[in-house]
Amino acid sequence: MPSFFVRHQAIILGVVVIALYVFLGWQHIHDPFIHVSEDTNGSNGMAAYNWYRFGIKDLKGGLVVHWLPEQDFLNGKIVYYADHPSGFLLPTYFAYKLFGIHEWTTRVGPLSLVVLGLILFYGALLKIFQDPAKAFLSILGFVLLPGSVYYGKHLDMQSPALGWALITFSLFIFYYYRQNRTHLAAFLISAIIGCFVAWHYYFILLGIWLVVLFGKFGKTIIHRKAILIGLPIIVTTGFLVNLLHIYTLGGWEALQTLRGSFFNRSGGIFIFASKWYKDVWSRFDLNVTWYWMLAACAGGIVFIRNQVRAIEKELLAPIWIMPVGVILVFQSWSTHPFGPIYFLPIIGVFIGILCFSLLRRFRVYGAVLTIIIIVVGGMLSIQKLNFFYQDFLILSQVDINLLTQRIAPSIKDKELCVGQNDFGLYYGGIIGWYIHHQPLFSPQCFEENGDALGFGLLFRGPREFYQQEAQRFLGTGFKLDPNDCAGLWCLVTRSR
Repeated sequence: MPSFFVRHQAIILGVVVIALYVFLGWQHIHDPFIHVSEDTNGSNGMAAYNWYRFGIKDLKGGLVVHWLPEQDFLNGKIVYYADHPSGFLLPTYFAYKLFGIHEWTTRVGPLSLVVLGLILFYGALLKIFQDPAKAFLSILGFVLLPGSVYYGKHLDMQSPALGWALITFSLFIFYYYRQNRTHLAAFLISAIIGCFVAWHYYFILLGIWLVVLFGKFGKTIIHRKAILIGLPIIVTTGFLVNLLHIYTLGGWEALQTLRGSFFNRSGGIFIFASKWYKDVWSRFDLNVTWYWMLAACAGGIVFIRNQVRAIEKELLAPIWIMPVGVILVFQSWSTHPFGPIYFLPIIGVFIGILCFSLLRRFRVYGAVLTIIIIVVGGMLSIQKLNFFYQDFLILSQVDINLLTQRIAPSIKDKELCVGQNDFGLYYGGIIGWYIHHQPLFSPQCFEENGDALGFGLLFRGPREFYQQEAQRFLGTGFKLDPNDCAGLWCLVTRSR
C-alpha cells in the first residue's frame, strides 16, 4: 500500500510551497512605505482609503490618489487619477474594511490575489505536467525569485494583474481538461472581471486566444468557436466600458490624458536602443538575479527541445506571450524597477523544468545538483531581498516619524507645501496617508494657499536645484530648524 506521502504528495507539496511564499511575502509587511516603488503604495493606498471614507459608489469607482478633504468631496471638487482600470484596488479596500487602515492591510490586498493565483497555477501545472514534483519545482522557482516576493505585495496594478492573469490562465487549463460548460463559464467570467483589473491583463487573454486559434490541441476544444468569438467581445466591451468610466470621471480631458500616458509608457521603439537593453537587463537582475536567469535559460533550452511534451509547450504559451506582449507594447514602462514582473511565472516554470530534468536524468546526482542549485539561488535571492528592504529606499523611518509625530498632530488641510524633487517620484499619497490631510506642492502652493501655509517639506540635496527650492521657502518667511531634518526631508515652519 502506498505511503501517506505518496498518496497525497500533490497536496502536501502544494501546501509546502504556497506556505513558503506566504511566509516570505509576510516579511516586512508591517514596514512603513519607505522602500523602492512604494510611492504607489502610498498613492493607491490613499485611493483605497478614500473609498473607505466616502464609499466606492460616491467616488464613482474612481481613484483619488491624494487625501480628499471632506469639504472638497461635498463641493464636488474631486480630481481623479484615471490612467487605468480601478478594479485592482478592491482587495485592499476589503482588507481596510475588515482589518482597518494599516501598512500591512495595504499590502495584503495584492498579496492575497497573487497567492490565490499561485494556488490555482499550481493546480493548472499539475494538469499540464501530470507530475507533482515538476509542478512543485516550477512554483518553487517562482517563489524563490526576489521580485516575486517583494512585488507580490506591492499595491499597484501590475501585482493584482499578475495574480488575476494566473487565475484566468488556470481556469482555462481546468476547462481544457474538462471541457464542460461550467468550467467554460468560470473561465469567461474571470476574463470579464480581469478586464477591469488592469490594461496589462488583456495580454493573457491574447495568449489564450492565439493558442485556441493556432494550436494543435487548441483546435480540439469543444467550445472553440465560443472562445474565439467570446474573448474578442469581452475584451472590446471591457475596454470600451473602461473608457466610458474614465470619461465619466474626467470627460474628454481624462481620455486625452490617458492617450498621453499610453504614449509615455510605450515611448516609441526602444528595442533598437542599447540603453534600453541595459536598463531592462538591470531590472531582470534586480527581480530575478543573474543566477536564476542562467538557470531559466538552461530550462528554456530543455523546454524548446523535444524533452518536453508538445502539449506542455502549447498550453504554457500564454504565460510567455503575456510578458512578451507587455514589454513590446509598453517598452518605456518596462524599465520601471518592477518591469519584468510578468516574466516571473514562466521563469519559475523554466527553473522547475531544469531541476526536474536533472532529477529524471541523473537520479541521485541530479537530486544533489538540484539541491545545490536551489540553495545557492535561495541565498542570492535573500541577498537581493535584503537590498530591497534595507538599501533600495525612497524614504527612511525618521522621515515617517517626521510626518506622524511632528506634522500630523498640528496641521490642517492645505497647510503643508511639499518641495519639488528631480527624481520623478510623487510623495503626495504617502504624505496624505500618514498625516490624514491634503498637502500642496511647490511652486503652485504659494499661489493657491500662500498665506495659510504653515509647514514646508524640503528635499535634502547639495545640488543647485535643491538650494533654489530652499530659497523659495526661506524667502517667504519659512524658518529652518536643523533639528527638524530627517533622512530625506527637512521641515520648515512659519507663523500664520
